[in-house]
Amino acid sequence: MRKFQPKLVRLKEQNARLVAESERTRSPINKGMPTRTTITTTTQCNLACEMCKYHGQEKVESERLPFDKFKDVAEQLFPAAEEFHPTVKGEPLMTPYFEGMLEVMERFGVRLNLTTNGTLLTEEKTSGLIHLLRDVKFSFDGASKRTFEAIRNGARFEQVKENIRAATRVRDEYVAKYQQEDGFRRPTVTIQAVLMTTNIHELPDMVRLGKELGVDRVKGFNLMVLDPEFIKYSLLFDQERANIFITQAVSMARRFGLQTKYQEPFDLKRDVFRYEESGEKRRNCEFLWRQINIEPNGDVTPCCHVDAPVMGNIYREDLRTIWNNEMYQDMRASLDTTGLWECCKTCAMLDMRVLDAKAFIFVPLNIVERKEGGR
Repeated sequence: MRKFQPKLVRLKEQNARLVAESERTRSPINKGMPTRTTITTTTQCNLACEMCKYHGQEKVESERLPFDKFKDVAEQLFPAAEEFHPTVKGEPLMTPYFEGMLEVMERFGVRLNLTTNGTLLTEEKTSGLIHLLRDVKFSFDGASKRTFEAIRNGARFEQVKENIRAATRVRDEYVAKYQQEDGFRRPTVTIQAVLMTTNIHELPDMVRLGKELGVDRVKGFNLMVLDPEFIKYSLLFDQERANIFITQAVSMARRFGLQTKYQEPFDLKRDVFRYEESGEKRRNCEFLWRQINIEPNGDVTPCCHVDAPVMGNIYREDLRTIWNNEMYQDMRASLDTTGLWECCKTCAMLDMRVLDAKAFIFVPLNIVERKEGGR
């Protein structure tokens, strides 16, 4: 196990305290720097998942953040950051400088939070990054070959299963070797799914498969509808059926000792298509005080929301200035008020309950065909 420099460890601990205090007091000015950094190093992907905005629903030209610019960003953010999350808009292992990226992370003592489609993460590659890994999330949208491969165009069910099994095997070997050492942190393996009408029935079986493969956690989030063609796949129109399988999956995960992160079951008495926010309330945001998001063109956004505002650009300003500029301060100050920014009003992460259809459907609701029983 490679240990990080004590000076860096102390700096990160101090920064984490400053961020926690700023968040606790709801200070518009953050006294610390982001503890988590997401950088879209590439939007390139080797799959064409049907529900993906970038590679399935549309064909978007791939973008990359140059390695020199990545290193410049790392110099500004990584000394204080605890973890780094490479692209969530493509396959991070297709970043041309992926190995160089790991070297930069190791120099600054930053942990890796990896989301991957699992096709390229072989046992050899997992072994090469396990010492930096905090969590690896495999996107896995079906418990059967038929469902999985119908959704994840270009992926092979058995190959991805074997890569997950290899990842848990490498994790177990690493834990057995280093768990008694000071500073040890157990890497975790997660499988996560985009939940839709076409795969919700397999959610309990995904939990069962996760147990078989040795994962630590199972996750799932509702489909974000960005094209009218995909409205029919939204669980907002199949709430009773969704509740059955979500409840079964959570119960099964508890029995297996797996962590879960699913939305709460739908409240069938609530009409999510006519939701109105009422009054001020305390809201918890994982991003405004702790995380920063950087796009290949240099744009800085507070999160990966479809309509997230651009807070600045790394080609024109330094990140410390952007992090506490007027836009960031106003967004933080508005969080517990009725004056939420538009993207916050439709953010599914502010509340894991499904309250408002606009958090999941980003096409005009007047074109939505209400299905029978799909409140």
